[in-house]
Amino acid sequence: MQFGTAKCNSISTSSKHTKTKSTYKLHNHILQQVDSNRYLGLTLQSHLKQDTHINNITSYTNKSPQDSYSSQHMNEHTHKVIVRPKLEYCFSIWDPHNTH
Repeated sequence: MQFGTAKCNSISTSSKHTKTKSTYKLHNHILQQVDSNRYLGLTLQSHLKQDTHINNITSYTNKSPQDSYSSQHMNEHTHKVIVRPKLEYCFSIWDPHNTH
């Protein structure tokens, strides 16, 4: 399997306040260290919070067609087909105790 090493990066997670700086290589290419990254539609963060992911999903759903020019039936259909699956994807990772 071939990897596009320029597209790869690393993210470190820890419960400690100070993280250990590690350098990772893939095929002699040093991977860039990032604080957040999208993977399979989920935004992962080094501090293990979901706020960036929730903000990205909220921004996406706010861009969906508005009801000012659509019928009620069309709005419901758009919500069920486009918005709802996006909101429910990876829903189980959200901590029910978080409030936004």
